[in-house]
Amino acid sequence: MNSTVIINQKQNFIWNMIGSVSSALISVFLLMIVSRFLSTSDSDVYAYAYSIGNLLVVIGLFQVRNFQATDIGEKYSFSNYFLARFLTSVLMIIAIILFLLFMNFDKNKSQVIFFVTIYRLSDAISDLFQGLFQQRERLDIAGKSLTYRNLLIFFIFTLSVHLTGDLLCSLKFVCIISYAFILFFDMRISHSFEKIIVTEIFQKNEFLKVIQLLKESFPLFLNGFLI
Repeated sequence: MNSTVIINQKQNFIWNMIGSVSSALISVFLLMIVSRFLSTSDSDVYAYAYSIGNLLVVIGLFQVRNFQATDIGEKYSFSNYFLARFLTSVLMIIAIILFLLFMNFDKNKSQVIFFVTIYRLSDAISDLFQGLFQQRERLDIAGKSLTYRNLLIFFIFTLSVHLTGDLLCSLKFVCIISYAFILFFDMRISHSFEKIIVTEIFQKNEFLKVIQLLKESFPLFLNGFLI
């Protein structure tokens, strides 16, 4: 076996593992920071908000990654996956707005829940590009994306909470940093593999392919949402 292939497989395994661990730990660490530096009330609101965000991010993800990562024959183009993720992201935003209107929380709690959800939406958007990297057998890049972004979020959130003592302000910083990272890391690197064809997105036949993709993903989405 070619030595380059062996190295790549090793890097894929190591970085994918590190990225997965960082994703599993980030929610725990952020809650620890809130509990350590902020009030009990803030901790309770944040924990509740994160549980809502975890539920709604399933809508954003829609389990499309399962198809994208294994779509070696490129049944669907990256532009199709991009539009699918755009539509599910809009659904996720609509869902959180309707939820907040229905629950009628106070302003601060509603804002915390909203911005935690927007932060979790960035995870869904980043997942689109990670799926592309995995499809191109570059799980190491996907793992680096997860690791670097989670570390950056942890340090920014910790610093902001420590300096401002304001949960809502810190969440806004996290959202800005998370989306900026996607723009300058995920999107920039993705151009080396695939580019989004804007004209293709708005073609009727391509839109119908996206609807078919979402139909194929729906059973997996429903299962994940119910779980």
